[in-house]
Amino acid sequence: MGIWFVMIGLLGFIFGAGKLLINVVRKKPKKKSAMITLASVVVIIGAAMFVPAEAMLRMEASEVETNAKGVAIIEGTTNSNATVTADGIKIKINDGKFSYKVTLEDHKSDKVTFVAEIEDSQTEKIITVTASEEYVAFLNEQKEEEERMKKVETALALAEDEPTQENYDKAATLVSALTKEYDTIEKRLEDISVYIKAETAVALAEKELSPTTLKDAQNLVKIVNLNKDSFSDRLETIQGKVTEREEQLAVAEEAVITAEENPTDDNYNHAFELIKALPRENDRLTTELASVKGTIDKNKEEAKKVAVAKEKAEAEAKAIAAEKAEEERIASEKAAEVAASASQDNYSHSESYSTHTETTNTTAENPGNETPILITATGSKYHIRKCGNGTYYPATMDEANARGLQPCSKCF
Repeated sequence: MGIWFVMIGLLGFIFGAGKLLINVVRKKPKKKSAMITLASVVVIIGAAMFVPAEAMLRMEASEVETNAKGVAIIEGTTNSNATVTADGIKIKINDGKFSYKVTLEDHKSDKVTFVAEIEDSQTEKIITVTASEEYVAFLNEQKEEEERMKKVETALALAEDEPTQENYDKAATLVSALTKEYDTIEKRLEDISVYIKAETAVALAEKELSPTTLKDAQNLVKIVNLNKDSFSDRLETIQGKVTEREEQLAVAEEAVITAEENPTDDNYNHAFELIKALPRENDRLTTELASVKGTIDKNKEEAKKVAVAKEKAEAEAKAIAAEKAEEERIASEKAAEVAASASQDNYSHSESYSTHTETTNTTAENPGNETPILITATGSKYHIRKCGNGTYYPATMDEANARGLQPCSKCF
């Protein structure tokens, strides 16, 4: 109804204004036409007050792109007294301006319906929200990160169930490939690493069986969170073996000290057997005992030299005594020979010849044991007279046979 009055007022305003203009040109009375024009304006204004306002909705663009994080801000204007909704959700208006935030969950576009209302007037606009290239790249990276995370979870579960260095390295490599840091993941990886270090230390303590390696293993086991109870029995066993080994080591060390103080074969062999019985080789004691062995060998060599020197001295003394005895015997025999030689020189030449012939034949055929003969100290023959140079002394055939002497070819 108000619109009709507005239309009538407009027509009256046009007619009155036109009539007024014509009267001005023709210089006719203008009062009536002016009144018509003024009345038309009043009608238009009055009618406009009763005409309901039309809802207005202006948007900056029909399509909006998200930022790198998938968020888009849609802005628009409307009547200051209008009500605006986005997909049925009322939006706050400030001096006819409004904004609405849309977040895409994936790379697919989304449509948002905006409606502005003033009483019976309603205006609707649909805005399309699309994912930006940056956001699509972010979604793809996020998807890849989720795939990497699945692999990390699988590798961590295996490493926790079988905490070996190989399984740890595989899990650590996958964790390092993640684009973000995750405290829980890092904590689980650290627990695996600590377990492996403790396992290595315990294994070394089982091998070395020394107080130092045992202490190191115990300190690492204290900070283990993964499968900590699995080390208890092993550490207890190592402790018992270390105690036993320390006792054995003390006995072996005492034996080595005894061998060093009194380097004999018995002491050396006793210390050697004790060192050999130790759970593992002890380089220090082995080296010390080797030094003892060197001392024993040196002492034996010196004793051998002393024995050889003593034997040599005794042999030389015996040789000197024998030589002296031989000289005395030769001197005695020489004196006897001189006496015999003087007696023999009294024989006449004829008698000597006759005796020589008879004796030669008889002795050569069958020399008796009591037949007197002459021998020298170094000769290989026996004689019946002086036969050449040398010192002759009388002897019997028994003595000649005892020395293995042969008859002289000149005498017999």
